[in-house]
Parts: sequence; structure tokens; C-alpha cells
Amino acid sequence: ARAMNRLKGAKKGTPTATDADIVRRRWVLVDVDPVRGVGKVDVSSTVDELRLSVETAKAVKEYNQAGGMPDPRMALSGNGVHLLYPVDLPNDDKSRDDIQGLLNMLSRLFSTPKIKIDVSVFNAGRITKLYGTVARKGDNHPLRPWRRSELIPMK
Repeated sequence: ARAMNRLKGAKKGTPTATDADIVRRRWVLVDVDPVRGVGKVDVSSTVDELRLSVETAKAVKEYNQAGGMPDPRMALSGNGVHLLYPVDLPNDDKSRDDIQGLLNMLSRLFSTPKIKIDVSVFNAGRITKLYGTVARKGDNHPLRPWRRSELIPMK
């Protein structure tokens, strides 16, 4: 009832969806991001950093497929890659713990000094990218450009 059938701007401290507001999980998000270096977390990724994210996401997909997971949807977040796995799980402690365990395992296997699997996106109320919006970290620089987030075909 906070914003029935309408968008409402959020300010710091404004209530948003919490884990308790979620009934079921329909997607598991695996967020593959480049490590942009000390002092560079608030800037867009370079072409090479984004390419490394795509290559790593493909390796994660292949690993998960070998383990029996379904094909994910793939999306550019603007600076990295999202793998979105379809699921139908209750929002309970077991689902949360299973997803957190999956992300921690993938991080141990695929994170490097240049790339990281974000292990913080396990909770049900996590806000993620609205695809089609522009990721605007730092200035729109030729080497670190702003990019539109988008669902992309997985090859």
C-alpha cells in the first residue's frame, strides 16, 4: 500500500521492499563484475574489463550447466554481466542459505584479482538493475563510457 500501481521516488531512509515482503524466488542472480582498482569503484568499466566479465560469465554458465543448472538469461549490467537463473523456490531460510552457498562457491572458483562474483546478492529483497537504464558511474569518458544495461543473447 506504500505505492499501489504507481512509481514512488525513494530517498535515503524511505522504506523499500524487504526480504519479508517477498513470497517466492523466481530468479537467482549471479553478478560478475570487473575489479576496477583502488579508487576506481565509482567509474565505468573499460571495454577490456567488460570483455573479461563476459568471458567469466560464460565460464560460470558452462560450469553450472555441467552441474545440472538450467540455461540462464544473460544481461549486461552496464559495467559487468548478470546471469539470471530461473527458479521456483519459497522465500525461506533454506533457499537463502542455498543461494548464498552457491554464490560463495562460484566466487571461490571464478573470482580473481581482476574479476569478482558478487556474494552479497543472495537475499530475496535485493534490488538489482532495471534493464534498459543507463549505468552512469563517474563521468562519461571515452575509455570508461556509460552503457545501457540490456538483456543479451548467450552464445
